[in-house]
Amino acid sequence: MQNFLRKFVIGCLWIVPFLALYIADGHLFGGAGLFFPFISGKNFAFRTIVELALGAYVILAIRDASYRPRLSKVFFAYSAFIIILLVADIFGADPMKSLFSNYERMEGFMMHIHLFAYFVMLVAMVRTPAEWKATLNVFVVSNVTVLSVALMQLMGSPTFIFAKIAPAFQKGMAVLYPIHQSSDRLDSTIGNASYYAIYALLFAFISAILFTQTKKIQLKWVYGVIIVLNLLTLFYTGTRGAMIGAFLGLLFVSGVFAWKGSNKTRKISLAVLLISVLLVGGLFFTRNSNFVKNSSAISRVTTIFDQFSWSGFKTTSRYMVWNMSYQAFKEKPLLGYGQDNFQYIFAKNFDPGMHGQEPWFDRSHDVFFDWLMAGGILGLLTYLSLFVVAFWMIWFRKGSLTITEQALLSGALITYFVHNIFVFDNLTSYIIFFTVLAYISTHTEVEAHNKKHLDLKDFAPYAEPFVALIIVASLWYVNYLPYKANTLLIAALDIQSLQQQMNTSDVIKSQNKSFNDALALNTFGNIEIREQFMQTASKLASLDISKAPQDEQENINKTRKEFIDSAIAEINKVAPTQQNDVRELGVYGNFYLAIGDYVNAEKYLLQAHKLSPKKQIASFDLVRAYLGEKKLNEAYDLAKETYLYDTKFDDVRGVFVITSAYDKKLKETQDLLVKNGQTIPATGEVINALVQAGEIQTALGLLAQLKKEHPEMSEQVDAYIKQMFAPKK
Repeated sequence: MQNFLRKFVIGCLWIVPFLALYIADGHLFGGAGLFFPFISGKNFAFRTIVELALGAYVILAIRDASYRPRLSKVFFAYSAFIIILLVADIFGADPMKSLFSNYERMEGFMMHIHLFAYFVMLVAMVRTPAEWKATLNVFVVSNVTVLSVALMQLMGSPTFIFAKIAPAFQKGMAVLYPIHQSSDRLDSTIGNASYYAIYALLFAFISAILFTQTKKIQLKWVYGVIIVLNLLTLFYTGTRGAMIGAFLGLLFVSGVFAWKGSNKTRKISLAVLLISVLLVGGLFFTRNSNFVKNSSAISRVTTIFDQFSWSGFKTTSRYMVWNMSYQAFKEKPLLGYGQDNFQYIFAKNFDPGMHGQEPWFDRSHDVFFDWLMAGGILGLLTYLSLFVVAFWMIWFRKGSLTITEQALLSGALITYFVHNIFVFDNLTSYIIFFTVLAYISTHTEVEAHNKKHLDLKDFAPYAEPFVALIIVASLWYVNYLPYKANTLLIAALDIQSLQQQMNTSDVIKSQNKSFNDALALNTFGNIEIREQFMQTASKLASLDISKAPQDEQENINKTRKEFIDSAIAEINKVAPTQQNDVRELGVYGNFYLAIGDYVNAEKYLLQAHKLSPKKQIASFDLVRAYLGEKKLNEAYDLAKETYLYDTKFDDVRGVFVITSAYDKKLKETQDLLVKNGQTIPATGEVINALVQAGEIQTALGLLAQLKKEHPEMSEQVDAYIKQMFAPKK
């Protein structure tokens, strides 16, 4: 029995690295897949595997004391981090969100307690150098599968050489192996170029460790090729943070070899250092050349140099987001806001200069600022202690590590650390990071393996059923119910599939049922399910049914009303508990705008504006509500206030002009624009508003300007002018 349990746990641990290959888009198991298929699928699978393994491991540890957790220094540092994280999440701004996260991120405490269990099992189960070598080889095999997809994507990239020498082949590969995030930044099955970049880079280090451990020439060639291909695909991710990390990690490894290596190794290391410095210098001095500009991958890398200017960096969104996190830290310095609560910070401390970026940031885009915001100074310090303790063990308690392993493990940690300055983390890189920590813990603290343990064999008959019950409950509540809710959400959103099976009224009825069934499960996915519910209801409100048969029109109107009434009932049920959530208030306000209920729209949007007064998009929505209610003066005052926060954005200026036209204050607005060296933007939205407000001459002037600047639009502009003066029917 114990042998079976041991093999089962190790088998589960060996499945974990292959999860990087899984995309929950429905191709593997059928169906329509999952909401956020690159994230939710991997995480649900990881949690399920870890829980199954944990149940078997606990029973094994009760029966055999030699498999009990290894109380190493890395273990204690990690335990301290987990404890601080739990306390910060419980006492954070939104404990449920901190503990369970959402479908988009699937992080929160729930991810981290599963990672901790994974780490504990890995250290306890994989103990000898031979077992670790086998485990790392399993990891490398999983890497080869993911790497192969990235190479196929590279062949289909429009900026790779195949696009010139074999365009038909390139286009075919682009269809078979599409790049998900952009047209040419590789992301493989990870779904994000930055995530794949650190994945490939860490596996380059793991392969390098195996390269040094084998004496077989054939295997050295295999590992060498894997290293090169990982680095090649890393380059074509265009991920600057990972490349900076790779450069610094390489410098450190080369420096160690130059200091402590053999004469031959020293010469090679010095050559690598020199080539690295020359390469960086060459990129710096040729960054404006045609060769660099014509390569999207190289040109993206060289933009690193442009951000070294402090004045330039202060205008970037990354600086503004980091500053928001710092302001949040000053408000709650000890334990922070809890995980997954950055949106509260983003709304409260929003910098108007970020308008035009993504409408919502839910992370600091810096792991260290993330932990400072989520866990306060205690969260950040305990996270940093993982690196400090790992480095200490590598260099001062090296155990069975060779100097080569010391250098490569340190290089991997440095690379990961530097990369994390520019991004937030995800499951695939977390798994590799904690695998590396487990490797370090096992190889540097041999004496911790020999401690005596209590004999719990007599306790086993009572404990084992209890363990099984806990695991079954966790599988049901932590995994199955949220997974089921996710599939119901996808079923509600899969319009194309529904339309092939039924008429429009039945589609609406089916969607309504799926949304309500998903919400009834009451999982951590409810916020995202509710947002999609409201957005779908908003689209239905403006659905054109004029071409449908008369009886079907009646059915559509009936089911549409039921759907919208159901959405309103959901808002009335949950909105009182979400009065501090700007994003949710905005969702509800926009839903009421879509159905023409401007009074209720104002109610929610005004509250959102009070919580985030400088966020232009929130102000725009409230302006629309004011205009719908004919509160022209309020709309104008808010639009002007929003414009003055940061005057450089054309769409903000356009909203200001539109409201001033409706409120008969266009002259006042024009004077302010002239004072700021600006003119009225000649956009279709602005011109239409001017015409509706009776500002015909101003509209004609903008149309003339449009014809002059865009001669190809002359015919279209003339047709519009003709329509303006056509007799009203």
